[in-house]
Amino acid sequence: MAPRFTLRNLRGDQESLENYRGQVVVLNFWATWCAPCRVEMPSFEKLYRRYRSEGV
Repeated sequence: MAPRFTLRNLRGDQESLENYRGQVVVLNFWATWCAPCRVEMPSFEKLYRRYRSEGV
């Protein structure tokens, strides 16, 4: 279980994790300068393609 927090989405709007209560949410915090983060990105893309029809 994650703590309460809000972040800005890619459109600049505030998003609250509470808006997704009861849903599966995958959070990945990364940076372009983080080599291991960049290596794992294809795995997250594969995960997205597999489960996007289920709203993940």
